[in-house]
Amino acid sequence: MSLLTSQAVENVNSIIEPSLIGKSYDDDRDLLFNLLHIVLRWELGHNIMEKIEHTRLCHRLYVYYMLNLLAIVTYPCYFSFNSMSIVYF
Repeated sequence: MSLLTSQAVENVNSIIEPSLIGKSYDDDRDLLFNLLHIVLRWELGHNIMEKIEHTRLCHRLYVYYMLNLLAIVTYPCYFSFNSMSIVYF
């Protein structure tokens, strides 16, 4: 694993774990959306995120865009949708 990849993994973990404390969601999609939003706010910064939020054409495209960015940031990790945790291989 490259230094850049390992740093990105540490950053993602440090943001996702605290964000789940004391929160409950009825819908898994809401949880996934919020997790990805937190990660991208950290990775891209507020200015870029605000532009994305204000110009997004639809919710589905926005989530698709975030999933692609998350895949780049967390590779070679895999996101476990059942347990909502990051698993390393």
